[in-house]
Amino acid sequence: MPLIIGAGTMGSLAMQDTYFKKSASRSVMVPSLFVTVPISYLLAGKAEADVRRDKAISKTDNFIRKHPFLTAIGMSGGLSAGARLIKRAEMLSQMDSGSLDDIYNQLIIN
Repeated sequence: MPLIIGAGTMGSLAMQDTYFKKSASRSVMVPSLFVTVPISYLLAGKAEADVRRDKAISKTDNFIRKHPFLTAIGMSGGLSAGARLIKRAEMLSQMDSGSLDDIYNQLIIN
């Protein structure tokens, strides 16, 4: 419980920093922690309950059970990377075909 309260406090302070200073580097990762931390702790609790019932769990479930906060950070990093890819795809979709051909020729052919 103290870990969840501490993570919430750090997340809210970082989110205030992000929105008041308009820094874009943490704009996706910090809010996503408010989603991924509870989800990872729910998954960790489910895995722990399975272990206590003598059910076999996978290596991934065991890692989540032992390290729920690391799992939440990894999920948040994946979400922020996905958001960056979506932004790049939106930028590329707005370019005309000539510019895309130039970029392709510079990156792939040269």
